[in-house]
Amino acid sequence: MNRWMYRAQVKPGKQQLLQEALRDVQESWKEALVKKGAETCSIFAFEHSLFIYVEAAFDSKDWSWPEEVHQWLEPWPDLAEEHTYQVFMPNVFYDGTVSEAQICRQQRESIERIGSIAVLKPDMVSSYVFYHYQMQEEMPGSFNQSYCIGLHGALLFSYYELPAIKGASRVGKLATNHTPSNWHDVMARHFTTGQASEKSVWTKLDIWFAY
Repeated sequence: MNRWMYRAQVKPGKQQLLQEALRDVQESWKEALVKKGAETCSIFAFEHSLFIYVEAAFDSKDWSWPEEVHQWLEPWPDLAEEHTYQVFMPNVFYDGTVSEAQICRQQRESIERIGSIAVLKPDMVSSYVFYHYQMQEEMPGSFNQSYCIGLHGALLFSYYELPAIKGASRVGKLATNHTPSNWHDVMARHFTTGQASEKSVWTKLDIWFAY
């Protein structure tokens, strides 16, 4: 089972039509996704962008939209000079493995799914990835096993579920102990909106589709 994250663009002025289309196809598309091997899927919206989180058996290139939704999306040129309607966001951090996240989901009586975005300073992207890999492998399962972060350029998309469940069944790949104790102070320097601002660096997204 894989954990995939994507970003898509809605045609100008078509957000409401796309949201209505998602509502109309929710049950039939859910059934199609399950048959395709997707155990859970959440789609979030912010302005003209969509952010997708899915746990699935299929390859990252095999994501597709129902025609009712596809018609309201902007094509996104990929490196092969062909049009696609979503861009893959590589994972740069996870607190728990996919199997751990699935076990946690079964243990919850109810689930709140949270999607958020944040923007890094372009020259701090590599530093952000470094610190998060270090934390991931030094302190697995330290705060929420469902938490993960995807990256597109300098844009971050985070996904997690509440209530949070800690603990890990795996041993991290690093035997070091260098994760900063002042984590939030160190992280604040990486964002376009930093510690000096009262505004959170993360913007919570509206959820438009989930199962």
